[in-house]
Amino acid sequence: TSIEIKFSDILDKNNIEYKKQYVIGNYICDFYLPTLNTIFEIHGDYWHGNKNTYNEDNYSITQKKNVARDKNKREKIINDGFKYFYVWGSEINNLDTVVNNGSGIKITLKETLNLNMENKNGRTFRGQ
Repeated sequence: TSIEIKFSDILDKNNIEYKKQYVIGNYICDFYLPTLNTIFEIHGDYWHGNKNTYNEDNYSITQKKNVARDKNKREKIINDGFKYFYVWGSEINNLDTVVNNGSGIKITLKETLNLNMENKNGRTFRGQ
């Protein structure tokens, strides 16, 4: 998707190693960053039911199904020992956006990726 392309551009510009469409069990994950053992999911606001945009009480059948699947997927990823974060598509252009792991840990996208870069090459983060 276009938002996944934006995210991969950010990773590429910062020489952050990643694998796209990484398989864990029966799930395909958007991005895996091996140096952090971290999965990043890039959620489209409509398809994944961004509560900042859509009222949960008015979710479509598709949104309800996707939200339930996302929860199961997140649990599988975490139970298998991976770190997990997601970012909303509407916020992908804002590197100071807060990413969430679904368990209450929140950190900015820039800070999350800086962890990887400091461990790998000690450089300053570059956005889009």
